[in-house]
Amino acid sequence: MAACRALCESFTFLLPVHEQSLSLEEVVQKERDSQGYFTVMFRLLGWLLLWVGLELILSPIYYFFSWLWFLGSILAFGLCCCTFLTSMSCSVLVIAVAWLRYRPVMAVMLMLAVVLMYGALFAYAEVNPVGPGNPDSINSGTSPPNYTPRPTWYPN
Repeated sequence: MAACRALCESFTFLLPVHEQSLSLEEVVQKERDSQGYFTVMFRLLGWLLLWVGLELILSPIYYFFSWLWFLGSILAFGLCCCTFLTSMSCSVLVIAVAWLRYRPVMAVMLMLAVVLMYGALFAYAEVNPVGPGNPDSINSGTSPPNYTPRPTWYPN
């Protein structure tokens, strides 16, 4: 840590070159703006690479889904949404952990946002279950009680 601090303190100069004559405050502001753009672009690039990596890891599953005509495309879309949410939350958590030292309030807020997002997702899954235990589910395999099928021409 001391070696890193000594290395960082040795670079205390700024040598920007601009084509017009600017004051020191304007130069510093332009450099901060350009560094802000680079920061945002690297964060977006990191998230995009994480998402593509998850998609590539799960590509054998996508290949299996390609054999299931219409149902496979629906399942592939759902898996894509899951990888999108997972990559987004992992990226936000990495940024939050990096900010714990310098922006602790913002870091805690980002971590809470990710926890609340997944909490809302699990709460929604609890309220609207899908599967064999739910009579309203498509996959239940059983008919709801007191259900009598009617022909399509039967009036309501």
